[in-house]
Order: sequence, then C-alpha cells, then structure tokens
Amino acid sequence: MAGGEVWAVVGPKGGVGKTTIAANLAVALNRPVGLVDLDVPFANMASLFRYKPTFTWEDWDPEDSIVRRSNRIRENVYLMSAQNEPNMKPKSPLVEKAIDGIEAMRRECGFVIVDNGSWLSDYLEEVCRLANRILLVTTPDQMSIINSLNFLKWIDNQEAQVDIVLNRSSRKLPYKVSELEEVTGCPVSMVLPETPKVTRLSWQGKLMVEVKKRHAWSKEIYQFVRDQVPNKKHVREMSPVATV
Repeated sequence: MAGGEVWAVVGPKGGVGKTTIAANLAVALNRPVGLVDLDVPFANMASLFRYKPTFTWEDWDPEDSIVRRSNRIRENVYLMSAQNEPNMKPKSPLVEKAIDGIEAMRRECGFVIVDNGSWLSDYLEEVCRLANRILLVTTPDQMSIINSLNFLKWIDNQEAQVDIVLNRSSRKLPYKVSELEEVTGCPVSMVLPETPKVTRLSWQGKLMVEVKKRHAWSKEIYQFVRDQVPNKKHVREMSPVATV
C-alpha cells in the first residue's frame, strides 16, 4: 500500500495475547509506529504501558495531526486509544473516524499496528479490509485453532498477507507446525513459547522485547520484524511532532 503499512493484530478468542504481542511488535520495530487500540470499548493498551492517555479519539479532529507528543509512549511509538477511565462510561469512536485515524497515522508515521477486539465487530471488519498484513494470534489448544479457522473464512481481504502467530506454545505440540499451515493455508510466522515472564513483566508495565531481549519469546518477535522490515535504510524519519 502506497504511503506505509497497516498490520492488524487479530484473534477470535479472547485472552490469547493480542495486546501484548501488538505492543512488543511496535517497540521492536524501532521506527516510527502508530499503535492503535481498537479493542473497544474496554481498550487497555495504555494500561499495559502504565500510561494515562491525554489525547483520545474524543479529542482528535481529522483536520489536525493525529500524532501527538502527549501520546508518545516510547521513543518510536505513538498511541491512539479510546477513553477508558475506571469511573467513566467507556466511549468508542465511530468506525469511520477510527479508519480515518488509521489512515492518518499511516501517512504520518509510515507504519501502523492495530490491536483489535476478539469479536466480529464493524471495526474489525474494516481494519481487516484496510490491512496489508493480518497477524492471526492463537494458542495451540483445539478451540482456539477452530475459532481461528472460522475467522479465516470471514476475512474479506484477498490482498493482505495473513500470518499465524502461535502463542503460549509448549515444547511438544499435539501437531506439527507444517500441519497447521496446511490446514489454514497460511504461514506460521511466529511460535512464541509459554513463559510466565511475559505476564510478570506486563504486571510491572514492562515489555519482553525491552527487558528480556535474549529470551526465545523476544527473539521470535525480533526475527519476524527483521524478516518483514529488513532494510533500516528505508526507515522513515518523522516530521516534527504536533503539540497538544
């Protein structure tokens, strides 16, 4: 897609690790990235970073820049999320506004990762149509795989590259990775091992790719990034960041 890429992190089963994987991918890319949390209305990407958004969909005017210094959660990562205060009713952006925001981030950053909810929402449908790459996150258990197979039939984007991300994988799977690829018709691009370190660090507001770079889990993330964005000479420089 001209002007940048959009990666949609999806999974029809809740709790498989979509948000954690999206966050770690964004940081590992080491280039300007728009990180969009569309797991609405209960968006929790900001909580993962121990961050309180001061600029949300409610504040954004499509005529203005969407990349704000106030939402710079890492040197290279700019977060856009819904308002999600414990004492307030969650608010969700209109689908059209969310898609316009993703397009704006793609133009400004050159790269966007979208964390999606587990239900078949209008958001998810439109994001999957827009995406260059769809990362389908699943755990190795039978029900998660079955849900993922059903989800693949629902995706309405013949041009997007679909990758399977096998999360919380044990050393001995009940099937071969090649068998899963044959059944789904998609490559298994990441096999992330089961480890309590991911959860432990998340509770501390830390990311595996930052704290445990040499761990097998982080190595899988970094290897995928190197394979997909191999030439750092093409990393786009950000224009001056707009202020609030």
